[in-house]
Amino acid sequence: MPKVTLTQDPDYKVIFPGESVVFSCHINNSYGWEYIWLKDMNSLPHTDKRLSISPRDSSDQGSYECQAKRGTGHPFYTDKSRTVNIKVEENKPQPLMTQQPDVEKVYIGEPVSFKCEIKDSAGWEYVWFKDGKELPLNTNVLDIPHASLSDSGTYECKGIRNKTKYDSKNSHRRQVLISEIPSPKVENITQWLHVFPTESLRLSCEMDGSSDWMFSWHKDGQEVHAGQDVSFDKDATVLSINSASASHRGRYSCSGKHKQRTVSSNVSSGIQLDVYDTKPRVQLSQSPEHTLMHTEDSVTFLCHINISTGWEFLWFKDDRPLTVPGNNLTLSSMSVKNTGLYKCQTRRGTSLIFSSDPSPTIYLTVEERPKAKVILLTGWSQVFSTDSLQLSCRLQNSQERWNYTWYRDGQKLENPPSPTYRVTPQDDPEQSQYSCQGIRNGTLSYSRISDRFWTKNLLLKRRLLLSIAGCIVFGICMICIGSIVLRMCRKKAQEDYKPEEADLFLRMDALKDSDDGPPLLVQYVTESALNSLSKEEGENGTVISESPLPPVQEEPATTTESPEAMQNNNSGLISFKQ
Repeated sequence: MPKVTLTQDPDYKVIFPGESVVFSCHINNSYGWEYIWLKDMNSLPHTDKRLSISPRDSSDQGSYECQAKRGTGHPFYTDKSRTVNIKVEENKPQPLMTQQPDVEKVYIGEPVSFKCEIKDSAGWEYVWFKDGKELPLNTNVLDIPHASLSDSGTYECKGIRNKTKYDSKNSHRRQVLISEIPSPKVENITQWLHVFPTESLRLSCEMDGSSDWMFSWHKDGQEVHAGQDVSFDKDATVLSINSASASHRGRYSCSGKHKQRTVSSNVSSGIQLDVYDTKPRVQLSQSPEHTLMHTEDSVTFLCHINISTGWEFLWFKDDRPLTVPGNNLTLSSMSVKNTGLYKCQTRRGTSLIFSSDPSPTIYLTVEERPKAKVILLTGWSQVFSTDSLQLSCRLQNSQERWNYTWYRDGQKLENPPSPTYRVTPQDDPEQSQYSCQGIRNGTLSYSRISDRFWTKNLLLKRRLLLSIAGCIVFGICMICIGSIVLRMCRKKAQEDYKPEEADLFLRMDALKDSDDGPPLLVQYVTESALNSLSKEEGENGTVISESPLPPVQEEPATTTESPEAMQNNNSGLISFKQ
């Protein structure tokens, strides 16, 4: 049985619009044979040995085979050839360009390669372009063993069928930047490079802000390894010294190595770390430098440390902490309760806090500021002789020499400083409120302002009160004078009336016969008895008269007492007669 062979030229399994393919059917004995072509098991109206197709769309794809026959009545048929499958793509292919390493930034000296490929088809040759210009290369790989700055640019490729010379689309462009390897940089995370024993410290190594690097550390050119007091974080980005000592003193540097590529950096510039042997000293100063101050004064304390940076300042009063930020403590308008012992201290750090020794202490005494007092100098006796008031400003319990400033209704007067101030109706018709303040040179430069002294209508009130008092005194004087005159007149009347002796001593029979006279007790006093009573004392204890009384003539006494009264008093009547 003769064997039928089917061949394809070109032997592409995938055909694109615009390409042509030729099938040939071969048989060993080629004489007298007729050829039968089949597509997808269906006969084609074609009997030649060769079948040429130029696919326009996917309708031309399928499985092709051929068969031969010979004879007319009873023809002889050969076996069918092998089946050739053809796939027709309607669109032009676009190659896929890849890059290794797949990064936009490539470092100098680093190898980089590009690969151009059209998948699911064969027979392609590739053309390369850099910045739009064709490169003399027809392979699917573009290798750059050692990148340089001149290799930076935009790369693309396309495919060409080697037999049909069919062009594909251009690949997507890739921008490649060839740059210098960045230099690592050492930074101090804790912001200070002067450390003290037992203090902690952290250094960081950084390259171009990227996390694609791992680092190694060096101190004075020797590699630093993790130990008891030294540790590293992931990728050794941060070097931590937990408890500094003199052995950690030196110059630190680092170098980087890329995690995924064979790229290493140079060693960074170094950073010097100094470790002191003792703790720092803290100084406390005061401004103004007065140990004795007064209320309303202001004082500022300054806490100073002249070594290193990053300090936090702590303040204490009588060993109790104060909430004060910064190295300045200002006490404005002080009071007596600000008296006490002041000191400060410094510290820094986060995980391991380092503290200095406390500063020397300063004792501050705050006393009450003396207060001025307004005193009225114009006396009551001067009210009628003056039309003004004189005020005086004084400081109690102060032995210093003071000048004084005056205020009217809270507003400072522009008069020269004086301990006195005169208020007149012409200068101040409303007679306002006045206060004063002591001023001087020295630590106690001013006093507290006095309470306000109100002079409104004070002269009128004083005159009114004194007028009332004068009226009262005048009335009392008139009453006293009237009493004296009345007493003198009564006494003279008594001296002018001298009754006869007969009138002084009444007879009993006259008293009995008289109905008009009142019941009287009549005593007859002898002349010696009268002389003994002639010595009398006045109201003020002085002797009024020491001479004997003149003789008295007897006169009958009359009475108008009723008979009943007379009868009741008969038992008590005594008559004295010499």
